Amino acid sequence: MPKRKEQYKTDDEESGSETDLVNVDFDFFDPEEIDFIALKRLMTQLFQADAEGFYLTELADLIIKQPQLGTMVKMDGKDSDPYAFLTVLNMNVHKDHPSIKALIDYLLAKTSSNTALHATLQGTIGAKALESDRHIGLLLGERLVNMPVQVIPPMYRMLGEEIQWAIEEVRGVPVDPILDYC
Repeated sequence: MPKRKEQYKTDDEESGSETDLVNVDFDFFDPEEIDFIALKRLMTQLFQADAEGFYLTELADLIIKQPQLGTMVKMDGKDSDPYAFLTVLNMNVHKDHPSIKALIDYLLAKTSSNTALHATLQGTIGAKALESDRHIGLLLGERLVNMPVQVIPPMYRMLGEEIQWAIEEVRGVPVDPILDYC
């Protein structure tokens, strides 16, 4: 059963032009094992040339193992490949995971030339910061190029609801700032 179903029309269709367009229903699902390969492919697109160093197999597995946080957008039911995804990972909880370590090292290395930004990131995702009671969320999301951007707001709304549910019902661990990598 999908989380939600959205239907989108283009401006041409609404204005009555004679262009033949196809109505598409998008379904929103929790991440599942069947999404593994497509999720890994979307993350390769997200990280592009730097993807090799991020242990994408392990990262995709980590995302799938927390189905209560995140959304996969599909068109042909639960068993089809996702065309977009959005999720958040608690960096404090997963600080020892190889892909999270690689992402932290990458971000800190890339910002080393900007001392102010580097100091801010070091204070947010550095080793000492991740030992504190303050929890940091790593937001990951990507969509295929031809996916309409209109699917993104419902994904963020659902993710916000899922984070709130996780705070209240599951863990009681709030995620303070969100580090966005979309």
